[in-house]
Amino acid sequence: FPGLAAATAAAAGDPAAPAAAAATAPAGPQLVKATAKCPCGRRQIHLAVRQGQQPAPLQCDRDCGQQARRHQIADAFGVEDAEQHAAYWDKHRTPSYSPVLLQAYKQDPLFIEQLERQLLQFLAPGSKAPRLSMGAMPKAQRALAHEYAEAGFGLVSHSSGNEPQRAVQVFRTPSAGVPTQLLSQ
Repeated sequence: FPGLAAATAAAAGDPAAPAAAAATAPAGPQLVKATAKCPCGRRQIHLAVRQGQQPAPLQCDRDCGQQARRHQIADAFGVEDAEQHAAYWDKHRTPSYSPVLLQAYKQDPLFIEQLERQLLQFLAPGSKAPRLSMGAMPKAQRALAHEYAEAGFGLVSHSSGNEPQRAVQVFRTPSAGVPTQLLSQ
């Protein structure tokens, strides 16, 4: 805490003391760093107080009350993190698949089912990986993977690498979830 010795000397009324106070300890009461918090702990400030004194606690403000209410509601609905919550219907969407995806499933059901298995495993309960790297695939398959991951599962995706090793990277979002109807169903 810079300048406590100088502040103590100045508080004692010695205008020439700041330079000398840095080298020697003052004879008067020392100032120490203390933290004042509101009862919920959301707000805090740091103060210089005389040694042995406690700062007065802060009062909770409107934001503290709103945060407490958000956490109370999150607990009631079993939400782990109230700050990163996505609505139930965002995670359990019933997508309207594009004609391109529907046609792709008719032409190559094995590819779509393999894609679904990877995405379902990525979003499985207990899986905390923030990113899924899919193997290298041709441009047409990458386009399908992007569309299905984003429209069906609420994920963010992009391609990385150079041809022919270009692959799709899929990232978890707060609203990511398994659709109520998979393309293969």
